Amino acid sequence: MALDLGPLGISVNAVCPGSVATEMNVKELSDEMKARATGQMCLRPGLIEIEHLAGIYLFLASDAASEMTGQAICIDRGQTIAGSPS
Repeated sequence: MALDLGPLGISVNAVCPGSVATEMNVKELSDEMKARATGQMCLRPGLIEIEHLAGIYLFLASDAASEMTGQAICIDRGQTIAGSPS
């Protein structure tokens, strides 16, 4: 999409969150399942609070991100560099 829309002045980026503390995850997942889902997060284990994701969306919607397109931004507490959960 970034290739197609870039010439029109439209930026296309993706936010790739890790395991987020959604209402369902908090209520439905057992402690063991939460630990497994976040076990590969090497820097700060645990579920990501939803409000901690807002900043990246605000940044992408701002003029500060006007020269950025075609990017996948991982907000995952290091899960990407640690590898996929097993």
